[in-house]
Amino acid sequence: MTRKTRLLLHNVGHHELYAIMKNYDGKLVYILPKNVTLNSFSSKLLRSDEKLLNLCRDDPRILELTEPLTLTASYLRRRFRLNDLQLEDLKNGADLIGIFFPLLPAVMNRWIDRESDQRVLLITSKPNEKSLKGTATYFVGKLNQLILKHICPEISCELLRPIESDPFLFESQVSYIRKTVRTKVNSIRREVVENYGELWVDNFELTISASTGTTPMIIALHAAFRDLRPFFIHAPTARRITDPSKNITVENYNFDTVGDIPAQEVEDLPEDIQALVQETISWEKQFKAVWASPQNNIHELESFWLRKGKKPVLAVLMVENKNGRRFHKACNVEVSLPTGTLCAERNAIGTALANDPGIKRKDIKMISVLSLLTNGDNPQHINPLSPCGACMEWLRKIAEVNPDIKIVTFTDTSCSEVFVRPVI
Repeated sequence: MTRKTRLLLHNVGHHELYAIMKNYDGKLVYILPKNVTLNSFSSKLLRSDEKLLNLCRDDPRILELTEPLTLTASYLRRRFRLNDLQLEDLKNGADLIGIFFPLLPAVMNRWIDRESDQRVLLITSKPNEKSLKGTATYFVGKLNQLILKHICPEISCELLRPIESDPFLFESQVSYIRKTVRTKVNSIRREVVENYGELWVDNFELTISASTGTTPMIIALHAAFRDLRPFFIHAPTARRITDPSKNITVENYNFDTVGDIPAQEVEDLPEDIQALVQETISWEKQFKAVWASPQNNIHELESFWLRKGKKPVLAVLMVENKNGRRFHKACNVEVSLPTGTLCAERNAIGTALANDPGIKRKDIKMISVLSLLTNGDNPQHINPLSPCGACMEWLRKIAEVNPDIKIVTFTDTSCSEVFVRPVI
């Protein structure tokens, strides 16, 4: 039986691993390699991987060395980020006894779901520039792949071909994400489409984990996969772990939570938005009074004008110029699907122009959109309802000269909580 495919993109950064040192007093000290040390330190461990045990029995975040590796005090000072206390603890050198991975195991613990097929793609960098080689994360990714094999042996983990150019340049990151990362994700998505057909959307889930790494990489990742509406896993303290021995906090967000401004109470909104909300409530009451009328001969809303979907959507457009403030009300019309339905938003814009052919795009201040459901349906089933692609195209054309135009939607038909967002 085919199961839902869940894909995790994890960007490997400079805070992925700590060296566990044991000084000559027996004290354990967790230290973070400097950026310029990270890759060379990781590759050295991998070259002597016969010293690496399986996962530490007491802590699945640790790989232990069968034979301690002695490091001098001068080496530690040059190669690791040491605070004053650590400098004192390691003043005579110490033995490297293990590697601690604070981030990826915590991410996996939050993300893992045994009831689905899961794949992990690790994103790393391996710049060719001599001055940048020590800052790369390719060998750190290989160590991450090794520990993931221990803690989640049933999950497929692939280390993607690393970015070869400067990871601090936007041009490099955008090209890499598009050609390498997105291409790989698309190939996995095609497999899901082959299994599920048009239902692939419900059986494919992408999560991005990018708590560390360069700013261009993080921005490029988020921008490249917006169309897939990914989930996001975030570790707020990933770059500033004060006590590596403790579990770090990992948070999970869906796309809408990250992309939208939270709902606000109506009374907390500016006066003009409150006025639009009140007009929307008035329009809803007026429309419902007719829609719910038991006298079928007084209207043809359900039998003709909305006969295709029977799901009315209301819109109110607010226009403000030298002639004052005006509101134009409209609803969707679904007379014939072959010729296309007319959405409430575009209907409202056309109504405004019909009432005043002299209005300009800069006069259109905002538009509200409210879905109505009948037969006792949950009023939160569709709301908040955003404009469709065709309506957004109209609104974007308006926003070309009027970037302040806003879209107002609601949590439900009570219109007590409101979402306000710009068109662009």
